[in-house]
This record gives sequence, C-alpha cells and structure tokens, in this order.
Amino acid sequence: MFLNRNEVAPNFQALSAFRILFSGYLLVEFARLLPYYADFYAPSGIMPLVALASNDGIAGIAIMLPAVRWADAVDLGAIVPVVLPLSLVALAIGFRTRWACGIAFVLESYLFWRNPYTASGAEILARLLLLWCLFLPINRYWSVDAALDPLPRRRDWPALPFVAIRLQIASLYFFSALFKLEGAPWLKGYALLWTLQDTVFAATPAGLFFVEHAPAVLKMVNYLVIAFQLSFPYMIYSPWRNELTRTIAIGCSAVMHLSFIVFLNIGGFPYVCLIMLLLLTPDAWFDRALATRRRSLGGMTIYYEPGCIFCEKVARLLREFLLVPEVRVLPASVDGMTLKLLTENRSWVVVDPLGKVHLKWNAVAYVLRQCPITVPLGWLTDLPRLRLSMARFYEHIGAHRTALGTVTSIFLPFRSDSPPGGMALTLNGTLAAIALVCNFVSLDQWQVGHVQQEIHSANNTGIRSGLEQFFATAQVRQNWMLFSPVPTHWKWRFGFKAIDALGNRTDISKAMPFVAADDGNSIRLSSSYWASYFRRFQYFSESGWSALGAFMCRALASAEKPATAVEVVIERAPITDSPVAPVDIGTSVDRRLPCE
Repeated sequence: MFLNRNEVAPNFQALSAFRILFSGYLLVEFARLLPYYADFYAPSGIMPLVALASNDGIAGIAIMLPAVRWADAVDLGAIVPVVLPLSLVALAIGFRTRWACGIAFVLESYLFWRNPYTASGAEILARLLLLWCLFLPINRYWSVDAALDPLPRRRDWPALPFVAIRLQIASLYFFSALFKLEGAPWLKGYALLWTLQDTVFAATPAGLFFVEHAPAVLKMVNYLVIAFQLSFPYMIYSPWRNELTRTIAIGCSAVMHLSFIVFLNIGGFPYVCLIMLLLLTPDAWFDRALATRRRSLGGMTIYYEPGCIFCEKVARLLREFLLVPEVRVLPASVDGMTLKLLTENRSWVVVDPLGKVHLKWNAVAYVLRQCPITVPLGWLTDLPRLRLSMARFYEHIGAHRTALGTVTSIFLPFRSDSPPGGMALTLNGTLAAIALVCNFVSLDQWQVGHVQQEIHSANNTGIRSGLEQFFATAQVRQNWMLFSPVPTHWKWRFGFKAIDALGNRTDISKAMPFVAADDGNSIRLSSSYWASYFRRFQYFSESGWSALGAFMCRALASAEKPATAVEVVIERAPITDSPVAPVDIGTSVDRRLPCE
C-alpha cells in the first residue's frame, strides 16, 4: 500500500528536518557523554563484562551478552568515539542516509547493552527513533542524497513505515497516561508536588517556587497532563478539523517538554521529544512557512557546462543546501546565448530571478548570500580584497574539474533510494506490532508503593519474563512510566570516603569524576548519565559494586591519594515536608569496597 492521497500524504520535509535536528541532538549528547566514555564502557570502567554478566535482572542481557563480548573482543568500543560522530554527521547531511542511520543505530545499541545502567528514557527513545528511521525516506530534502537523486522528490513510499513511527510517538504519550492512572499520587493530584522536590531529578529554583507558592496550580496541571496525554493520539489524527487539533496537540506537547527543561533535570529527554514532534508536522506547514522564500528564488536558473558531471553535481548540491528545489539546474546547451556566455567566460552561469547574470566566483558569492546561514561567507568572499584570491580559487577548481568528476563519480554518484521491499516491510510491521504488544504488557509491571526501574524484570516470572526477554532481544523493549505510577520523590544523599590502613575516613567526593560539586551538605552529580547509574544502586550486583570500588580506587591512585578501601553511602529518603504522606520509606546502602 502506498500513500498518495493528499490527506494522508507523507511528510517528506518534516522527516528531513527531523533528520537534521535529531542528528545534531545525538552529536551533542555524545559530546556530553564523551568525557566519561571510558568510565562507562571501557573494561577498566564501572561496568566490566563480569559485572554486566552478573546483572541477570536486565531483560535481554543473557541473550545479548555474547554479541557484547564479541564487540569487545574486536575492540568495537575503541572506534565508537570516531565512527559514531562520523555516522551522525553523514546522517545530518543526508549522505548515504540509510547506511549512516544503520551504523548509528548499531553503535547506539552497543552502548546501551554495554552499560544499560547509564540509559534513561532519552537513550531508549533515541534508539527506537533510529530504528524506525531505517525504513523511512528521511533524505528527500536538504541532503546529499536528494541533490544527486534524479527521481521526483515526492514519489510514492509505502505507508507502513509512517504508521510504525507515528504509532511509536502515540504510544509514548498514551501509555504514559495509563501508567499515571494507576498511581495514587497522580489520581489524588500531588504527583508534581512530589516530583519537583526530588533533589537529583528536580529541585530547580522554578520548581521549588511553585511547590512553595502555587501548590494548587501544580494539582491542576497534574490532571491536565493526564488528560492531554490520553487525548494526544486523537488530536493528532482527528478526522474533524485535523489541522486545528494537530496544532493544539503539538503546541501543548511542546509547552510540556519545555517545562521539563525548566522544572526538571532529566537529561536529553525533553529535547529529543521536542525534535520528535517534527515527525507529526504536515508538509503543508513547511510549504506555507517557506512559500515566500520559494517564490523569491524560484525564478533562478543555474547553468553548468554540458557534459561536466562535476559541474552538475556542484550545482545540484548548492541548490539543495543553499537555495530551493524550484531553482532550475540545466546544461547551458539548452540556451544558445547562455552557452556562448559560458564558453566565452569559461564560467558557470547563474541567472537570478530578476534576470541578472552572475559569473565565476561572483556567482558563488551570490548563491551563498541567498542562504541565511552562509550570508556572512557570501559577503566576505565578495569583498574587493578577496575577489582576486577567490577568482584564482575558482579557476583552480575549474582546471581540475575532469579529475574531480572522476572522484565524485566514485563517492558521489547519481543514485536513488528504493522503497523497502517485502521482507523489509514485513520486518518493519513485525517490530511495530511487537513494540505495541510490549507497551500493553508493560502496563502490569508496577505495584503501588514499589518503584521499578525500566530496564529490570527481576520480579517477572513465567510468561511475562519470557516476553520481556523477547521484547528486549528484538530491540523494541520500552515502557513509558515517566515518573509514574509513583513519581520520583526523594531527598538523595551521597557519601564517598577513603579509608586508610589505620581506619581513618577522608571525604573524597571532589576527587571523583562523577561529582560536579560538593558544598558539604549535598553532592551534585556531574551528568545525567551518572544520575541514571546511581539511581539504580539497589540493583547493583556484587561484581557491580566491586567494579565501582575498583574504579574509585584507581581515581584516588591517579590523584595520588591511595587508600586501602573506599566507602560508598547512598540514601534515598522520601520527601517528609510534603502535606501528603510518602508511599515508600526509602532505601539506603553503605558499602565498604576494598582497594586491591
């Protein structure tokens, strides 16, 4: 089945805009992760393979562990810091887009399975989006692939991949609401009052202000969030006044995620959700937003030397990234006067919408000035002092255009992406169905008064345990508890001390790479990845604790502060100054870990 009716037309421009911003998000997130990369994923870090293997409560780890062992054996982790950013850059510019997306998905999956404790909802959602994008034409606009594609941009594409990714987005909102309906804090209206006081994942100045001065507002928003998340799928796909209801849904969702940025400390989740909303944006919105620009530039024509493949490709690339699709790119042979002009000046010819002719580097500078991002470069390179140098550079490129054409024929050939075939569509549909079933099954993973971690299935038995293993192995396991049914509502206390041979204890918090600040009363962790790791302390195996101790001891040794042991204290106490009694009594651990 293909999408070809206007009311269900695929949103190719929205997909391409999503590709660019999503790639940028993943690059930024990896840059945030990079300072701790070895700490999280190296054999000498907090999760050596022996510790990973002992975490049998992680759904799917027993099945995925051989693949992780193989990846470590071939030293895949060593190339990830190079290959993953390169694949994301290729994805952003749309170069061999499907391959770039596939490589990014494989490497992101490796990082997830190499240390699941650092993963939060942001990493799980990002990995799922990469998976669904493998089946979608995310390169139809603003990409190298689109520039070199001779076929029409808006050609047919199977409907199933669009259904799969939209089902994923709807599931995130809808099932999150269902989880909230099963929690007393949400049903009684005090969930946000609790959440905003959590000292690791919230407790921002704005959040604490509302807790103190506007608890009634928080109670009202508590119910509005549930109602909005339940109605989100209908508003997006409503057959009645769809443009209006879709606008309301996307706008309210954007406000909700922006509020997460202001009131919570949950890493990249609100950012990836904001970018994800682009996938629900109709192309008609892009057409209206870009209509003025397309009208003003649509009359432009770029003429290249007939038979010069390199010239044609450069013209197409400039059109793709700096101009608009309506600009015509033609061989000069279609117009006798233009061909004469090109031949006499040994230059490509750019005719602007007013009919003015631009030649050589002046034409390049003119094209650069048409894009808001490259306007400064266009003006700079056309300054009188630089014109001679840029003219020489243009002549140098022109003199080597034949050799450059040979190079581009290898690395930048004209090519078109084919829609996924029958087997790929079957895989896509099967994974989408499994993901939907997973969301339904996940609804029964909670018990009131018990906060479960999203990657654990230790309490599951029998059929449920088998299903959890299956979902995880299929790479689509998910649940969208998102601070529900019982929201995070803890006052956290961390303590890290060194113990010498005489038994004396010394605070070593400031020497630990996972501590950003220690004011003597509280410790602030250095990133959301460390917060994800430490909030799962209840599930650390003995090997996991030993790995953490060894890691801390090595950090002390490198800081020339050797110790015979380290002490780790983590306390998670419920908010006690809330007008509502806490559900849980809290948890604490005090571990002495020897330095060998």
